[in-house]
Amino acid sequence: MELVYLWVEDYKNIQNQGFNFSPKFECKFHDEYDDEGKLKDNCKLEIIEKKEDEYLKDFFGKNINVTAIVGKNGSGKSSLLEFILDRLANRHDMYPKNFIFIYIYENKLHKYSNFEYTINPDLNIETYPNGDNLLNYYSNAIAIHINSEYKSIEARDTQHIFTENNKYDKNSSNLVVVENYINNKKQLELLKETFFTPYVLKISIKRQNLYTNSILYEDRDYYSAEDWKSIIDLIDSVKDKNFIESLEIIKSIFELKYEKHKNKSTFSLFENINTPNKYRLFNDELLESIPEIFKNNKKENIEIKVKEIDIEILEYIRKLPYIYEIDLIDKNKINIDSLSFGEKQLLIQLHYILFYASQKDYVEWIPTHIITDGYGDVVEEIDEYDQINEVKNILIFLDEFEIGLHPQWQKKTIHYIANFLKNLKVEIHVILTTHSPFLLSDIPKQNIIFLDKDENGKCIVVDGLKEKKQTFGANIHTLLSDSFFMEDGLMGEFAKGKIDKAIKLLNQDKLNEEELKYCEQIISIIGEPIVKNQLQRMLTAKKIDYLAKDTKEEIAFLKHRIDLLSKRL
Repeated sequence: MELVYLWVEDYKNIQNQGFNFSPKFECKFHDEYDDEGKLKDNCKLEIIEKKEDEYLKDFFGKNINVTAIVGKNGSGKSSLLEFILDRLANRHDMYPKNFIFIYIYENKLHKYSNFEYTINPDLNIETYPNGDNLLNYYSNAIAIHINSEYKSIEARDTQHIFTENNKYDKNSSNLVVVENYINNKKQLELLKETFFTPYVLKISIKRQNLYTNSILYEDRDYYSAEDWKSIIDLIDSVKDKNFIESLEIIKSIFELKYEKHKNKSTFSLFENINTPNKYRLFNDELLESIPEIFKNNKKENIEIKVKEIDIEILEYIRKLPYIYEIDLIDKNKINIDSLSFGEKQLLIQLHYILFYASQKDYVEWIPTHIITDGYGDVVEEIDEYDQINEVKNILIFLDEFEIGLHPQWQKKTIHYIANFLKNLKVEIHVILTTHSPFLLSDIPKQNIIFLDKDENGKCIVVDGLKEKKQTFGANIHTLLSDSFFMEDGLMGEFAKGKIDKAIKLLNQDKLNEEELKYCEQIISIIGEPIVKNQLQRMLTAKKIDYLAKDTKEEIAFLKHRIDLLSKRL
């Protein structure tokens, strides 16, 4: 599924606005309104299919299209993504206004809307049956949305996630929606250190400080001295074990505490630990539940709790967030802790994309190898995966995902994404929002939607950058200096204020010694040579004037002294 065009009548700051997502088509909806402001019937949607020599075919890969939505804060980037995601889930009650979706599915144009309009009569286009969930109707398509602040990480396959009334089904066995995934420091650290799953990358487990933020430490009052010594011995034995052996040791730790009450059903969950489709994310409820489960020695309470959270207990133990450090092993043995938070963020985002695309309910795959380099070039190559499911289409929404990344990594992000996804045997449309020129240098103008705000703060689509029309291969400094990004230039406001003050002083007729000293100090630390040289010339002229004035005053004083002495004679 590839989005081609969207028209929105009224959503937040988006009003009567169309958006072209595909370089293969040029679409425009000619909306007309009656005297009461209502949309007239049978307005025309014009769809022009471009010739192959008019766009860059398979530019990002045979199975990949990338669309960037760029604009200032408040221009409507995130609102646009939010609207698309809500419509994919068919949330009618949330949006009663008119809209139009045009998209490609299995190489055919499809339309999806909630009102009547006309289209070019010569165009072959199929109609989506309104009333069904869009992603449910096309059951081999999923949408993945990753918010830059991780307030929401979602995979939208509503066939599995939503009920008939489009309400969130918490008990769904195929749950892959986690709202407010990171909302405290504990979970932030957890995600930073443990986002690699055993079946995606090789991992090593090494002992960390047992007494720092560990469940065992929090639960210390519930262990006898003998139990505690046994647990410490078990932990110490993990150092040179592989992952499965380590899990057996952790299993033994919990069995040790509940030796009198353990039974086969309680711990048989461990048998399925390496099954990819059993992987589940967990949230605060789980984090809060785990300590309570093992603080009560009553067998029946343990069994009830185990049934309530089922495989999530297993996943919690498998991740070992407070006892172990999980490190990436690559060919140069680079420790993931050497990466910055932004670099880890990029790894996390790529991992989540692959995670959702690799679930048994969507796509099951067998990785052969993953290559990284010692400097941190993340995922450079992923071999093809054996897929046994019918998923053929993935929509990936990345909302300002470059936030937190060093500019050096922002420059490489599109390269990483394209290489990361090119070997998946599915059709992928990546839609990303950004206000970073570092990403735009890798994306042709035809693949970019430029957003701005009118005088009333409403979202508008503009033709492109104001000074430089082409983006692909453009110098990043040139892109950044375009007034589309920086209306007031590239200088920081604080520095600008200091320099403006110096300019005002230098434009005065007279400067005292203190004012001259201020200007001299500011000019000495300016890094922009043209500005520095110009102000230096102005300062030199003022110094000459100051010295000339001082000399004249001294001459006048000496003349006055001569006159006084002459009178005495």
